[in-house]
Amino acid sequence: MVPAEKLKNFGLIKDEKLPSYLVGEIICRLPTKSLARFRVVSKTWNAFWEDKSFSKKYLARTQPQFIIWTNSQICSVGINDDDGDDPKLEVRDIS
Repeated sequence: MVPAEKLKNFGLIKDEKLPSYLVGEIICRLPTKSLARFRVVSKTWNAFWEDKSFSKKYLARTQPQFIIWTNSQICSVGINDDDGDDPKLEVRDIS
């Protein structure tokens, strides 16, 4: 997440009403189309868009995940693309 100090150093946060991390959490929950549109709302919101850690968090939150239920167990299935190589199918037993 973009540290509040970094944003303040660039003069991007004045009279801060919400903590930077909270704004990031809110923005992270926007649909992709809205997020792209809202980049122009402020320099602060655009700074989140350009931050690599925010991008990773946003992508992790928006990646589709599935639940598989069999007779013996329940599994969460998702795609892991964190290492930059080919995506890997990640299966977790949640039963």
